[in-house]
Amino acid sequence: MNVLELADLAVAYDTRRGRTLALDGLSLTVPPGQTVAIVGETGSGKTTAATAALGLAPPNARLVRGQVRLNAQDITGWRGKRLERVLGRDVGWIPQDPTTSLDPLKPVGWQIAEAARIHGWRDQTKLASEVTQLLERVGLDQPDRIARSYPHQLSGGQRQRALIAAAVALRPKLLVADESTSALDVTVQRRVLDLIDELRTQDGAGVLLITHDLAVAAERADQIVVLRAGLVQDSGPPAQVLGGAGSQYARQLVADAPALRPDTFRPARVSSASSSHQRLAITVDHLVKRFPGRRGRTDVLAVDNVSFDVPAGWTHGIVGESGSGKTTTARILLGLETATGGEATVAGIDLGRLGGRATRAFRRKTQMVCQNPLASLDPSMTVLAIVAEPIRRFGLASRGEARMRAADLLDRVSISSTLWKRHPRELSGGQCQRIAIARALAPGPEVLVLDEPVSALDVTVQAQVLALLAELQRDLGLTYLLISHDLTVVREIADTVTVMRKGSVEESGPVEAVFKTPSSPYTKDLLEAIPRPGRALATTSS
Repeated sequence: MNVLELADLAVAYDTRRGRTLALDGLSLTVPPGQTVAIVGETGSGKTTAATAALGLAPPNARLVRGQVRLNAQDITGWRGKRLERVLGRDVGWIPQDPTTSLDPLKPVGWQIAEAARIHGWRDQTKLASEVTQLLERVGLDQPDRIARSYPHQLSGGQRQRALIAAAVALRPKLLVADESTSALDVTVQRRVLDLIDELRTQDGAGVLLITHDLAVAAERADQIVVLRAGLVQDSGPPAQVLGGAGSQYARQLVADAPALRPDTFRPARVSSASSSHQRLAITVDHLVKRFPGRRGRTDVLAVDNVSFDVPAGWTHGIVGESGSGKTTTARILLGLETATGGEATVAGIDLGRLGGRATRAFRRKTQMVCQNPLASLDPSMTVLAIVAEPIRRFGLASRGEARMRAADLLDRVSISSTLWKRHPRELSGGQCQRIAIARALAPGPEVLVLDEPVSALDVTVQAQVLALLAELQRDLGLTYLLISHDLTVVREIADTVTVMRKGSVEESGPVEAVFKTPSSPYTKDLLEAIPRPGRALATTSS
């Protein structure tokens, strides 16, 4: 008996512009103990499929046709209390963002026990014991402390494991994981995926995996369903769908995914930065950052004796797990934090001497592209105004000239003039990221700090944005500092890389040398955590 069956499922959304069909004729089955992955671009309908099937779709969603069977029971169109009786008990939901999915005002243990309380558990002692066992089961040390903690006191990986503990609290027959590892470092991602696999094999649960990460789907799934614009493009075993025998669209997805290609590196450059012929755009010399401890506790050493150089026009990657110090290092180099010790120079400006005109010059020469483009753009401004604003703020042109320059930049990043009067919420994630890049280019910087610039994008848009960044660097001579947990992206576009752990440098050097012959066991562990599709792509390379 299959734990989930979807037959000819079609879902539409009612919008101000009329009814839009988001999913058109999806059929799939999830057997016990197997993983079925739904992959596709943003807007393909993959999340709609999961939420509509489980009655979790937004109010404006409409089931047009089709049938949903859970453990052989027809639950098509169920709502309210009738549906709640099976959700939580028979279905465990693991959402994408643990930060927004956990209540910041309640301890984690209370939230894990919530499903059990809803389904009638009243013995508080038994509940507390069950929560402790669940936290131990998902591999969290000090489960009693974790249970008492609030979400903000835990790391991203700890919060995601807590969500998994809540999802499996009542031993459901179906686990639905919606992009549940997309924001995690590779080592944490591997541990979370291993945990889901372990729960699947131990409990015999079926897993419906919603992801835009083709490497994860290829490595972990028994079956893959490829969606595009609500329509099924391919369905079958990974070796068939992603191995070259699938549709043209599936082959394009594979071509766009760095993790599914053989190891490729930028052509090695020979640095003459030590000579007078090639200047350094970034120098970091024994950088230290301490944060004062709370309530008399010992100071936190976030960055410890970090050094590296980046020649002008090069891309330098900084990688490491959460808490490694990579983001703090980037914030210092952006002038958003002050170093406790050491020296740093960016675009010819000594960060230890910022102030007044030097700060203004630094802000113009150094810009940032953030991870979440929608959150980094002013929702009240039009696209053209967003890009024109820094030109005007820095006094580089009059209002009219600023708009003309902004139009040129938007053309350069391939944003059509038909979109210039729209607001960010009316655009896709890829379009918003292109606009964020255009805005960063507006004051004419020398250095761009790229903070996870493509991690929120699907593989096709990711490939387009990476190609755009490479083109802009080539044409404008830009220097990039790339902060990323996606080692395949770093492998593809960076010249050099620094691997950080607990604030210190594990190793640093040319990307190809570090990735092919790592000297640090920690770096080896990071590289081994990258999903390995294995036989799924065997036919592609033949």
